[in-house]
Amino acid sequence: VPDVDTIGRFIDEELRALYLYNGVANRIVSLPADKATRKGWATPHVPPSEEQRLHLFERCSDAMRWADLYGGAAMMLVVDEEIPPDFTGSPTQWLATPLDLSRVRKLEALQVFDSFEAYPQTFDQSLRSDNFRGPLIWQIATAGFTASVHNSRIIWFRGMKRPPSDWRGGFGRSNRMLDNSVLQVVWEQIRNLSETMQAGATLAQEIRQTIVKISGLAAINTSDQAAALQERLALMAQSQSLLNIIVIDENDSYENRSNPPTGFEELSEAALTMLCTVLGWPRTMLTGEAPGGLSTDDENGAER
Repeated sequence: VPDVDTIGRFIDEELRALYLYNGVANRIVSLPADKATRKGWATPHVPPSEEQRLHLFERCSDAMRWADLYGGAAMMLVVDEEIPPDFTGSPTQWLATPLDLSRVRKLEALQVFDSFEAYPQTFDQSLRSDNFRGPLIWQIATAGFTASVHNSRIIWFRGMKRPPSDWRGGFGRSNRMLDNSVLQVVWEQIRNLSETMQAGATLAQEIRQTIVKISGLAAINTSDQAAALQERLALMAQSQSLLNIIVIDENDSYENRSNPPTGFEELSEAALTMLCTVLGWPRTMLTGEAPGGLSTDDENGAER
């Protein structure tokens, strides 16, 4: 079971493990970002070559993905701008000042940072600000780059919003984003579905049962022939495994019996339905299966 921090949220290390090693969790995080950016979009006055140079759709997909996973992500606008002489010797300090578009010569790159690399350092406390209670200064720390960056230079991708009053509780011991991961509220349903499928995998091993009827078994087990019986059974198992044949005496019998997994389908369907209900997704979106009914497409079902 994933660990949680002091305010009841999953820590980043557990969220990372869920994303990397749980297929359902990975799909829940990845699918919205992939679908939202798969076709791209048209941006007025921005040529496609510029979008390709900036890797716009890829960067947006990454930011959405890590925001859903960790409860937030920061996309930094890396610009070529005119830096005042006072900051020429320390250009990273200039990043803590608001972005002045009149000084910008070119948008050089879009860089995405997850919660391991970025977190809000200070907050906007002005009631007149449209960013009231939001991040004012971000701390960015990654390989080869560390700086405090003003909010105007950051596009903040949010996760599953929490009440603003919860922000007063401070950050957990590793998750420093303000929002929750999308996996937070659906974890119980993911766990139920995973446990149901694991039980099904165990049950599948017991669907077929081998029955061997040996004449005079009770008498053999209590006589000196018990050891010979064990060798006989081992030889039967070996021949069945290697040659797919069974050698038995004329008075013995061998059969395979099927034990249908009664009730498993109902349990797995109920677990899947509950997960889709909590997510607010149509079943076809989560499972990727073809839609049924009169409609042959899933456009209407995928609308949220």
